[in-house]
Amino acid sequence: MSRPGFPRDSWSGLAVKAADPDPGVRILATYDPALSSDDADRLSREEDRTVRLAATRHPNLPLTRIRELLISPRGVYPHVEAAAANPSLPVEDMHRIIDEQFALDGGY
Repeated sequence: MSRPGFPRDSWSGLAVKAADPDPGVRILATYDPALSSDDADRLSREEDRTVRLAATRHPNLPLTRIRELLISPRGVYPHVEAAAANPSLPVEDMHRIIDEQFALDGGY
């Protein structure tokens, strides 16, 4: 599905796969732009790492969940990175992340 020529219009309707018992099928739901915020939230807490990361990047993931992933004391780097790259993250949060990293690195 990540190949450049894959027909993106076929992604619509994949959200129905969000409750499938197979994680290889559940991940398909994360490609659907119409995935509900509730399903995106649930999948971002998924046991399967691949599904969890894909859901963390989904633009319908609630902002409260994105922020939770960013400040989690037990945050795992790929999940923090995916949350920081979420297209729904507000610019103010992006600036805060940059400022915090700048302070940690001791400035220029």
